[in-house]
Amino acid sequence: MNLWEVAQFLKKHGVINAINLDGGGSSSFVINGTLVSYPPDPCRWRCARPVSTILCVHQRRCQPANCSGHGDCVDGRCRCQDGWQGAACDSLVCQPQTCGRHRVCTADGCVCAAGWRGKHCRQECPSGYYGDGCRHTCVCFNGARCHHVSGRCTCPPGFHGNLCEQVCPPGLYGPYCAERCQCGDQCPCDPLTGSCSSVSGGRLTKAGRCLAKQMFALWRQQEEAYRDKPHLSE
Repeated sequence: MNLWEVAQFLKKHGVINAINLDGGGSSSFVINGTLVSYPPDPCRWRCARPVSTILCVHQRRCQPANCSGHGDCVDGRCRCQDGWQGAACDSLVCQPQTCGRHRVCTADGCVCAAGWRGKHCRQECPSGYYGDGCRHTCVCFNGARCHHVSGRCTCPPGFHGNLCEQVCPPGLYGPYCAERCQCGDQCPCDPLTGSCSSVSGGRLTKAGRCLAKQMFALWRQQEEAYRDKPHLSE
């Protein structure tokens, strides 16, 4: 195989970015930007004219080099991301079944659905964030949990309201304030546990304060009733 045939072979396989032969019988090879061989005479090899004895050899390139921004160039071919196809990865073909779970098909290809993140969209938004791109900040109170997709607050026992900002109304307690207190003295129970105990940790509870008020009111009634009764005297 002569030099011309070698050059044609390399050109055919897309590994030459400069090929010019003048019959001098020698050549220079530049592979990946490095000069690996050159003619014995000190000539200039700039590939500046149609005739030269320089072969500039390079890795196979993709067209376009960035695969349209939707793939990676591997050995001269574009390896497309999910939802894209074609030699240049410029044809959008994503469908729900192509994108898979927790991803949606858009004009930009497969992207994470609201509430999900990560390379394969398998991770929920971090705590305190929700929605598209996990860009929205949760607004929940009293230790409530925020749904990673909708941002809706899930209240802990003892609280209610859209933002879980309210304590259970008197007479109710527990998750969603759905349980009724069973305190026989008509005082409110603990909104978290439903306990009717009047003391907790050495302090009066809400039920205890209510009971104390009831006892004081009863004592006042008894005092007034006793004061109004006539007294016998000798």
